Amino acid sequence: MLWCVLAACGLSPAPRLSAPGQSVAPAATATRRPARDDVILVIPTAPSPLARPPRASADPAARAAREIDNLTMAALVANDGDGNLIPDLAERVPTLENGGARWVGTDAERHLEVTFTLRPDARWSDGRGVTAADVLLSWHLALQSGDGQEVNTVRRIERIETPDPRTVRLRFFSERSAREAAARTPNEYGFLEDQVGAALDRSYARGLPGAWIYPAHLFPDRDPRETLDELLARKGYDRAPVGAGPYRLLSASGGEIVLEARPEYHRGSPAIRRVIVRPLAGAARVLELSSGRIDLAQFDGADAGGLDALRASAEVTVGPIVATADHEVLRFRPGSTALRDRRVRLAIAALVDREALATERFGARAAVVAVAAVPTIATRDVARAERLLREAAWTPGNVDVPGRGEETPTLRLLTTDDAPRRRTAELLAAQLAPHQIRLDARFISARTLFAAAGPLRAGEYDLTLHGVVGADDPADDLIGPWIPALTEVRPVDSRIALLPGRLDAAIEEAALNDVRRAEGELRDEILPEVPLFAYPRVVAHRADLRGPAAPARAIGLTWNAATWARP
Repeated sequence: MLWCVLAACGLSPAPRLSAPGQSVAPAATATRRPARDDVILVIPTAPSPLARPPRASADPAARAAREIDNLTMAALVANDGDGNLIPDLAERVPTLENGGARWVGTDAERHLEVTFTLRPDARWSDGRGVTAADVLLSWHLALQSGDGQEVNTVRRIERIETPDPRTVRLRFFSERSAREAAARTPNEYGFLEDQVGAALDRSYARGLPGAWIYPAHLFPDRDPRETLDELLARKGYDRAPVGAGPYRLLSASGGEIVLEARPEYHRGSPAIRRVIVRPLAGAARVLELSSGRIDLAQFDGADAGGLDALRASAEVTVGPIVATADHEVLRFRPGSTALRDRRVRLAIAALVDREALATERFGARAAVVAVAAVPTIATRDVARAERLLREAAWTPGNVDVPGRGEETPTLRLLTTDDAPRRRTAELLAAQLAPHQIRLDARFISARTLFAAAGPLRAGEYDLTLHGVVGADDPADDLIGPWIPALTEVRPVDSRIALLPGRLDAAIEEAALNDVRRAEGELRDEILPEVPLFAYPRVVAHRADLRGPAAPARAIGLTWNAATWARP
């Protein structure tokens, strides 16, 4: 999971390329109706440079880029709309159960080997075949991407073998080789210095999680010291990718991006000839859909609850409201003197009217889905909350909040300065005020809030109100940011400190279930946060378009674009 940090950047014009450097005619105008075999979809903002790692992010420009990358790029293994693994460039998803992964060696030499067989019909958009050399290069690029935990995942791979052009064998570190690597290169492999047993990662079946596969033949002059972003920018690849996805980039001009179907695409030729992507936000999307000037739009958050006009149209299909993996949390600061008594945290959880908060944010229709999707022990129960506060001696004058001399306990709330969250904070304060709990809210920009030297790191708060972005893999959401935050409290609870490592090593379902149980018990015992509601999502499209579906996770509306069709 990632905390929501909102930023946006524009898209400068990019030429059409089947290989970097080849220009084409400009894109079509933004006012015409779609042709019968075209689809015009809109995204909230112009994307940032394309073909970067598919990072889970709340940045609108990064999410916009993901929509394009889903059309042009490919990975060894992909996700369906619920985050389940499906083959992409690989012929199958390798697992211990199907024999694609296996144990090799014994004792300190025991390690995991995972074999991917590439599809023989997978080709790059410039006509070259996808080979094992491309995967090897992409591993080296992933090691340099700088994406935190995902880098640690690919660094658990000791080496990649390519015995033939279609076979890729990943060898993960054994205990011995992991410790040797940590001693030899502590800056890169220091996290393995105390490795016990084989270095495992439950993302092993993904091969290179969070990474596209890049064509090695386009980067013969790669400097090993060059980061992935630097290389893609230098080669112009981040504006005009040569990918193995279902579409190739034709043009990008004035914010509009035009892509054409690749008949040779390895998972079947797309039925939609061209996909035209335009940046368009706000209520204009409803008007454009109703008039037939666009085919498809996704509505998130508050927009998902207000589509009655579209639902009344016989020419537009409005999909069901989907609760996404992104959600809003009220998080307690570890070590806060005012909140150190668990009964106080439980009382606050019992006083929060989550339905009222979600209804204010999204409307009644979407609020039902948004609240139901976030299981929590925070059931509203005012009588229980008041009893807990009495037991904790939470009365005026009896709770000391150090450094402020307040007689009535006041909790410092940190949140972002956008209007919806301001309103949520105001309602939350109103819900708590009758029970002698006062919130002193501070509204700052998301960038400041989550900065490395910002107020979160400095501990200048008792509560935070913010969003959490769900990752591609559902298991990544199992352990949220509350765990590293709690490890800052001394003495460290060993159960918490060991949980992330247990999750990484849970490569079998039984082990993963054990981690789920342990995490749930710790979460209930410690109560580090109150999950408030999920963010809702709806996809609306012209009635004659088949196939678009709102994904529950941060994988993009275009995750299944190759299957869209018209009757």
